[in-house]
Amino acid sequence: MPTALKILAGNPGKRKLPENEPKPDLVQLIAPDHLDAKTKEVWLVLANKLFGCGILSFVDDIALEMLTTTYVEWRELDEEVKKEGRKQVTQSGYQCPTAAWSMKKVKHKELLTLLGEFGMSPSSRSRINTVIGHQNLKDELDKFINY
Repeated sequence: MPTALKILAGNPGKRKLPENEPKPDLVQLIAPDHLDAKTKEVWLVLANKLFGCGILSFVDDIALEMLTTTYVEWRELDEEVKKEGRKQVTQSGYQCPTAAWSMKKVKHKELLTLLGEFGMSPSSRSRINTVIGHQNLKDELDKFINY
């Protein structure tokens, strides 16, 4: 777990934290040109939400691209499953999952992992205590100003 997330989670392992870890600046990222229109739209929504939460830095571009493309692929597979259904009958009469259903389940797991990297699921968010928009921010600013 990155040190920033350990700190926000209250250092649950109580291990000594690294002192010289890089701390990239928070930035509003721009979607890469090679993304298709739908993926760029998802990128913009997620980037704005993450930036607003004080989570997005300039080194998160690849992870955000992975998240947005995985989400778009998951949504496309979901639409395919709605059309085809979850099961198909083989030539021998057995029922088995459709390819789209199987692939959607794989994308679902990938998506949950990527969402967790950004604290975008209830369980991952419960391990993070941000100071943005809370009394802690005022307390930290007061400490800084009165130093």
